Amino acid sequence: MSSQKLRDASDVLREAATAIDGNAGDRLAEQADRLGTLADRDRGPDHGTVARHQQKLKDITADEPTATDAVNEANDLLNAYRETIEGV
Repeated sequence: MSSQKLRDASDVLREAATAIDGNAGDRLAEQADRLGTLADRDRGPDHGTVARHQQKLKDITADEPTATDAVNEANDLLNAYRETIEGV
């Protein structure tokens, strides 16, 4: 199920958010919430929407390098999700 990849990415980010204090942790939690919401929708996000989330995650790691491992894991899951949708 492709939405499970979104849910898994959300879970990875939520776990990382609990380990990181401050703004970066808050931003990870926000992305986790948004991906969880997307996973629960009847119709999943398109390539552009997922790419925007991936860019936001990249921006977070620029500010908080300790988030890199979790963001990389989430990005792998998001890329796997993107392989299941049509388009670009």
